[in-house]
Amino acid sequence: MDGEINLRPYLDALWSKAPLIIIVTLIAAFAGFVISNFLAPNYKASALVALRQPRYNLDFDSRIQVEGEDIKSVYDALPILATSDELFAQLTQSDLITIGPPLSSEDLRNALTTEQMAKPTLIKFSATHGDPQYAAELANAWAILLVERANAVYAGQGSGQVEFFSNQLQTAEQELAAAQAELSIFAAANEKEILSNRLEALLTSQFALLEKQGLLTLLKQDVDSLLNQLETAPTNSVLGQGDQLAALLIQIRAFNSQSEIPLQMQIGNVEPSAASTTAEQRLYLTNLQDTLNQQASAIDIELNILTPQILLLQKDIQENLTIETELIDAAELARETHTILARKMEESNIAKGNESGLVQLASRASVPTSPASPNKLINAIAAGLLGFIIVSAVVIVWQWRKGAVTA
Repeated sequence: MDGEINLRPYLDALWSKAPLIIIVTLIAAFAGFVISNFLAPNYKASALVALRQPRYNLDFDSRIQVEGEDIKSVYDALPILATSDELFAQLTQSDLITIGPPLSSEDLRNALTTEQMAKPTLIKFSATHGDPQYAAELANAWAILLVERANAVYAGQGSGQVEFFSNQLQTAEQELAAAQAELSIFAAANEKEILSNRLEALLTSQFALLEKQGLLTLLKQDVDSLLNQLETAPTNSVLGQGDQLAALLIQIRAFNSQSEIPLQMQIGNVEPSAASTTAEQRLYLTNLQDTLNQQASAIDIELNILTPQILLLQKDIQENLTIETELIDAAELARETHTILARKMEESNIAKGNESGLVQLASRASVPTSPASPNKLINAIAAGLLGFIIVSAVVIVWQWRKGAVTA
């Protein structure tokens, strides 16, 4: 059919030329093997670098958290740090390499490789060179310099934290001493008790005046009530026993209200009021009313004088209390800060004494005894495969041209 490709002639051609193809393939493989023997050998040496978690996670006080480095982030960053220009510059000038001329940075990038192992705490650092001794020294020097550099960058606990907390602790000690001295100076001149005693005395006076004011108010109400009753009585009429007794009781209460200590008077021992007529009694009660009003006005004046004094003392006491509270809080805060920093300082000292580095050299590279390249077997197989492909292509092209000429 038109448009179809018939592969049968090509397969027949390959089959008919099978002996030739096999011979060429074997010759190519043998040539690859022979050529590999003439290539300069390269030796590969590998050192292992390990990451470890800190042995102790101390936390004397959780209010100040010191975040350590995440081991996974360090694990991912180490290959990048290992191939940095600064580390390569140190490697070219390192005294750890005792043989051979120093390599350039470009040669180092071609000779050095990193490989992260299956366990995310190990990294292999390999060096390839024609001299096995040089390859081993290069791999070891690279790993040692990387460990030193990594620990300087990623130290989770160490002298840096000790120095930091030491400086902070000295500052906290100074602030604590200043806060305590300021509180002592304030306490020496504190007038809180004096102000409180003055306020208590004024409040006592105010209470007495208010109590007296209440008694006068009740007394005035009784006088007004009795006057209203006498308004309806004839002017020259003689008072009844009830009115005389009411007037006498009012007179006794008025007398007691003027005394600091009320007099205990027995009604049976008090003689009746001298006013025996309604007019005389009204006159007496009116004069008593005026006297009570004068006393009430005097009490109001005294209360008006006491009130601003009390308010001013209350303000002074509150301001004094506010200052005292602020000074006490500042001293407590300074003491608490000092205590926290002292604990963190001790924690850092303990951690520093127990640390041996986040990154460590787990295994040194030994001098390799067999070359890593060239691999004669792989080269022979690759050469044989290349010969097979070339001769097969030639046979297919020959068959295609043959078919075209026939057509």
